[in-house]
Formats: sequence, structure tokens, C-alpha cells
Amino acid sequence: MQFEKWIKTPKEIETPLITKTIEIKDSLINANLIICGLGFYELFINDVRVDESFYKPTVSDYFERDFAITNPKVKEKTSHRIYYNSFDVKKFLKIGKNKIEILLGNGFLRENKRKYINWFSDNLYATFKLSLIYKNFNEIIEPDGFETLTNSFILQNNTFYGEVHDYNAVIKEYPYEIVSLPQTIYLEEDCPRDVVIKKIKPKLIHEHENEYLYDCGKNYSAFVSFISRNPYVEINYSEEIKNDYSLDQESCSDVDEIGEQVVKHIYKNAPTGKRCFPYFSMTSFRYFTSNVKLEDPIVNIIHSDVPVIGKFKTNNSLFNWEVEAFLRSLLNNFHYSYPSDCPHRERLGYTGDGQASSIPAMMLLDGRKFYKKWIEDILDCQDVNSGHVQHTAPFFEAGGGPGGWGGAIIIVPYNYYLIYKDKNILNRCFSGMIRYIEFMMTTLENDLVSKERNWGWFLGDWVTPQPIRIKEDYVNSCYLLICLKMFKNICHILREEYKYQKLEQIVKKALKTKYFDKKTGNYLENVDDANAFAIQAGIGNKKTMEQFLETYRRNPHFNCGFLGVNLASQILAKEDPKLLLKILKQIDYPSFGYWREKGATTFYEEWNGKGSHCHHMFGGFISSLMFSLVSKDNKGKTLIKNADLKYIYNGYINEIKIRNYEILSHKKTKFKYFLP
Repeated sequence: MQFEKWIKTPKEIETPLITKTIEIKDSLINANLIICGLGFYELFINDVRVDESFYKPTVSDYFERDFAITNPKVKEKTSHRIYYNSFDVKKFLKIGKNKIEILLGNGFLRENKRKYINWFSDNLYATFKLSLIYKNFNEIIEPDGFETLTNSFILQNNTFYGEVHDYNAVIKEYPYEIVSLPQTIYLEEDCPRDVVIKKIKPKLIHEHENEYLYDCGKNYSAFVSFISRNPYVEINYSEEIKNDYSLDQESCSDVDEIGEQVVKHIYKNAPTGKRCFPYFSMTSFRYFTSNVKLEDPIVNIIHSDVPVIGKFKTNNSLFNWEVEAFLRSLLNNFHYSYPSDCPHRERLGYTGDGQASSIPAMMLLDGRKFYKKWIEDILDCQDVNSGHVQHTAPFFEAGGGPGGWGGAIIIVPYNYYLIYKDKNILNRCFSGMIRYIEFMMTTLENDLVSKERNWGWFLGDWVTPQPIRIKEDYVNSCYLLICLKMFKNICHILREEYKYQKLEQIVKKALKTKYFDKKTGNYLENVDDANAFAIQAGIGNKKTMEQFLETYRRNPHFNCGFLGVNLASQILAKEDPKLLLKILKQIDYPSFGYWREKGATTFYEEWNGKGSHCHHMFGGFISSLMFSLVSKDNKGKTLIKNADLKYIYNGYINEIKIRNYEILSHKKTKFKYFLP
């Protein structure tokens, strides 16, 4: 499919409305509408909203853009794709005159308000192809210059700041151009769209003067709708509240501009009785305020429509909370068919966060189409010339490192194969993996990964309980070895030759020479769980393992950042699952139980509770927790008294029932790859 005719709207229109009037000449046999609107669009036919999903089309690297807008040092060349949608619209059309309306929102295409976003265009675009099949003839309708372009009742719309609606807005007609877009690939969207998954009634918990405070009970990615009875309604959101019942917006606002970059929804002059809601923005919140008492307020929980397959219920309430809070954090961040870091402050598909949580996510969810789309984003964000993989996919400039973040181009497809047993994904990514490894070879100084680009960050691990001590070149070199180990397995699966034995040898030697203490067996004195990285990278010896385990036996608390937690929990699940469970039972700082004690219903970004309160990146341990529960002690008993578990692994749905420390049943059902 190619689209040569796009309606280009002038930059002065914040939320354009394109109207096409058509005439249906006779009874229709079929009517199919192929449509795309950039950034986001809403479609109406004869004043009826055609589709219940939001934020269409899914976000991607649409076409070539000028990175110098935000950072002149960025010289990367990415790959591009635009997704379109197809709708059967026969039931919306009638014989005679019909009105088709396309409402455009900025989305990420024209995100020029928030700092750090490399936006694509100052203009918004729309195209369509309506195929009408009659009994004796067919008709195709495309943009032809006879559409009407106006502004709309939405005066402001922004993914990060919210919306302002005014139903008394002065509507004007504007000229427009019919243009072609820069070169790109067009694909029909075949990934889960954002939909309202559940609707809940919030509880009014405090009233003071002209402010009404509502509580949703838990932290959700959502938006509020209500029945209009007032000429001005303003809704503000937060994850936490202060002692005086005012909103505490620190965790959901911009890192550098506390209290400024937050979502707000304003509705002016809405017709009495109309249900108002935002079309192009949502946020993550537990609490919200309004300036009036709302009639029939509804919290619409929204995320990508990814089915939850897994089940986790045990006799340990903290374990149950950890899985529940992780899953809620994860789904709160499933938007636009990629896993964002947080659903309010940044909303970016950080490759480090996404790879770290990918195994438990895939085990608990039918994430095949979702992760397949995100893997395409990762491939698109790879620099065409160097093979460098960006820190976010789709690419918007952000921090990270070449190992824990860039390595997602190997880690995520490999995990996808482990869980869903789809070899096609490995074939799809194989050449990109090679180009990534070749890029990593250019980062070596003294045979260690010591740099990335001349712009951006060079992170090792991230958000440790104490100031970061573990060295960046150490973490990234270990991650290179971890990725090479996976790539060697991929070569075996695909029957391809593995050619990086020498690279492995020189990096291992350099790490041992610079950081290994032969006397103790420690790497970097095991600061920030450095030994976990060494063991996973294949450079630790028996002493390294002993030191790793002894450290946790002395102090059963994770002492590392999110990358370390993921790696350490995998080792513990294999070597001493009972010790892992002991760590996961802690409730003092730093621990996941500490978060629960503070009232969290989703995972925090940092151990101390600073930053976002809806991050999933620490959740890599969840798969290790599940595997540990079915482990047995030296008496043949499981490590949990009672449990009902259900998860996907190795192409099978596993259903396990444990009672009184015995596995009563373990049912395995083939998880077919191809969806109906």
C-alpha cells in the first residue's frame, strides 16, 4: 500500500478537523475505509465515532526528521514506517449525503512543547482511501482538494500536558495543501491498539472550597470522563497526595520542571448532559481533583489491548503484591504498542527498561503482536550507517548505555523466542544483531566498551540504593558478553556460523585484568552487585559465586540497580532459590516490600521512592520468583505452601497447582504461535 495524497494542515491549527462530504448513490455491497492521520486521529462518520480505540495510528519512526532541532550532535540515520488502519464502514453510511470527519491530534509527530523530544513536523497530515462496492460499479474516494479544513473545539492537545476543549470556540475554515510525505514504508496496523480496558467509579474523599479530591484506589493509566453540568471544569492528576489533601505531582511531572509538565484537562462551555473526555491524552494517577463536583465521574483505565494469560496466587501476600504491582505497572506503560518507562513524565520506549522486564511480561501476557511491533521499532531505531542502537524505540533522544539498552536488539528477540518459540523473529533480527555487535567493537578502548557516541549518556547500571559505584565500562563490557552468549545460541538455533570467539576472549581478558581480584574472587569488590554481572557474562569462578551468595546471606537485600536486580535474581533462582525468596520477603529499605509499606500499588522508579511511581523496569525478578516457587528443598518439598501459577514458557502454557508444599498438578498446553 502506498499513499501519494496527504492533506497537510497549517501549523497554526492546533487540532484540525477535516470534513469530506460524499454521496452514496445506491445500496452498498461493501465499503472499506483505509485511513491514517498523523500524529493521532479520530474518525467520525455522520457524527458517529467509528472506532472505540485511542491514539491511532500506533507511534513509529514515521519519516526522516531533523535531529538538530533538539541536539545538533545527533547524526543518526534511522529507518521509517507509518501504520494505517482499515475499517469496514458500510453500517455507518446511508444513501445520499454522508459526512466523514477526521480529527487530528499532535501525538508524537508534533510534540514540540516538551523538552528532549525530536519531533517530526510542524504540520499534521491525513490521508484516506474509501472503496465503495455497488452491485454494478465500484468507486474509490481519496483526498482531492474538495475537503473542508477547520479548527475544532479542542484548543490545545498535547501528550504530556493534556487538553483544553471549548465548545464555543470560533470555527474558521483554512486553506491546505495536498502533498506527498518523505520516503517511508506503509504497513497496516497489526498490533494491539489502546482501548478502555475497564471503567471504575472513583471515591470522593475530600472537599475544600472549589476543589474536590477523588481517589481511584490504585495507580492507573487512565482518563476521567463525566457528564457536563458546568461551563468550566478543570481536572488535575497525581499519583500521591500531601497531608493537607492537595495533589503531590512530583512523581508524575517532568524531571527538571517539577509542577510544570503535568497533564491537565480543561472543558469550557460543554453542552449540558454531554459526556466529556480527552481524545488524545491520558496519564497515570491514583488521585485527581476538579473545581466542581462532577456528575457521574468515570475513570477509564486504558492501555494497549494485550491479553493477560498468567495467574499468580500464593499464601504469601507480599509475593502476590509484587506480581500484581508489577503487572499493573507494566500494563500502565503499554501504550502505542511499545513499553514506555513511565506513562506520564517521559512515555518513551526505553530499550533498557523494556528488555529487563521482557521475560516476565511475555510469560504473563500474550504479548506476541505487541512485542513483535516493538522489536520492529528497535530495528528501525538502529543507525543505518554504524549499527548503533538507540536508548529508546521508537527513537526520541534519551539516556542509556550501549550494553543494557542497545543490547535489546539481541535480548528482546531472544527472550521472545524462549517464551513463544517463534524462530521467525530471530531470522528477522539476525542481520541487525550482527550490525550491533560490529558497532560494539568500535566502542572498545583497551578491549573494554568505553564509549558510545559523542552525544548522550553512557550509563552502566541505573538507580542503585546508594550513589552508583559500579563502573560503566565494566557493566557495558559484561553486557556485550551476555549478548554474545545469547547470539551464539541464536546462531546454533538458526544454523549460522558464530564468528565472535576472539572478541569474547579479548573482552573477558580485559575485564579480568582490570577488575578481578584473584584472592577474593570479587570483581570491583562486588560493589553494586558487580559479581552478578561477572557470573552472567561467564567470567566468574567458584569464588565469585561464593562471594555473590555470601553477600546476600549476610544482607538479604538487593544492593544494585534495575539491571543488576534482573541478573542477580536469575542467578539466585538457579543457585539458591530459598535465598531469593528471603530477599523478596523483606519490608525494610531497600526492598520491594518497603514500597508496599509506603502504600504503593505500582513499582517505583527508585528504591527510595523518588522519581516516577509507575515504572516496570525493576520487574525482571518476577520470572525468577515464579521459577523459585516450584523449586524443591532437600526433602522434596516446594518452597511455597500453596500456589496457583499460570504462565507461558518454551511455547507452552504452564498451569501449576501447589498445596501443602506439594505440586498437585502441572498441566502443559501447547501455545500456538499463529493467532486466529
